[in-house]
Amino acid sequence: MSTPQNHWLTSFFGKQLYIYLSLLFSVPSFLMIEIYVRNVGVHEDEATASAITFLFIIGVFAGRYLSQLWISFKKPIDNEYIIAMILLIIGCIVAVFVLPFQGNRLIKFLFWIPLVFIPLLLGGLIKIVRHNVQFQLREAQTSAAHSKSELQLLQS
Repeated sequence: MSTPQNHWLTSFFGKQLYIYLSLLFSVPSFLMIEIYVRNVGVHEDEATASAITFLFIIGVFAGRYLSQLWISFKKPIDNEYIIAMILLIIGCIVAVFVLPFQGNRLIKFLFWIPLVFIPLLLGGLIKIVRHNVQFQLREAQTSAAHSKSELQLLQS
């Protein structure tokens, strides 16, 4: 029997496979983030890259979890929302490379906003696309079962 805390962890992280995939994905993302952090001139680049990688992976899981609250199990999410999420991710990635890291507090604050939104949007996008594909699969299976039952009725 599962405990409530175990249920929360399962609903947040999903299957155990997702944890293993995120660990596998964290190595190349750490390397890319470390190169980026070194190029913008941050001291202690390995510690900063480790923290950003950890927060990125947790952000993807948080985006998946938050999108579960948005998804209705009766219908798929419109493609316009998916396209808007993709455009926001692209815009945030561009902003990370365009916004200067050095400057006053406002500029430093604006620099971190896209780094928060990228994993949240990415996790939500993954969950929504998966939900839409599963919905279409259920619809196709229902239609095939209905057609099969009609055929059997006509044959009898």
